[in-house]
Amino acid sequence: TAGYDAVGQQNSQTMSAFAGLPQQTVTSGLDRLGRATSLTVAGDGTTKKLVTGVGFDNLGRLKTRNYGDGLVKTLGYDLKWGSVSNVTTAGGGVTVQNDSYTFDDAGRVTAIADSAGAATVTQQFRHDGFNRLGGSWATTGTGTTDQAAAQPSTGTSSDLTYSTGYTYSDTGQINSVIN
Repeated sequence: TAGYDAVGQQNSQTMSAFAGLPQQTVTSGLDRLGRATSLTVAGDGTTKKLVTGVGFDNLGRLKTRNYGDGLVKTLGYDLKWGSVSNVTTAGGGVTVQNDSYTFDDAGRVTAIADSAGAATVTQQFRHDGFNRLGGSWATTGTGTTDQAAAQPSTGTSSDLTYSTGYTYSDTGQINSVIN
């Protein structure tokens, strides 16, 4: 069963009990623009606040999301492309996510570095001249971020955690996957 607010936007959904799970109602708080600002699940006599609040930047993009467990996710945006450039999730003095995105001149993601753990893990991506993914690999520590120098199929660095390369046919179909 769906519930609606005064302007006709769906703001709740009740799901019947099924397969041993109790009936549950998911309720979204909506702002005046119809954007979800909170999320609550109620059922079996309990209510759990999953999202307690959100914030938006002056362009209407998601800036912060506060979770019911006290974590806060913060997003930053690349000035040139408008794409997400960093995501941090932290709470209680602990950072559980700290991702930074790197873009090439065409706006493609070339690296995602996660520095929330003991060592920075960087996933890297190489693209071919047809804008297809040519390879991806991950390194810890000081692995290379130079697309031209790093070939996933021949990576020998001791900090290489995975690598995958792709070749394509003349019609753009994947010919091979190199692990």
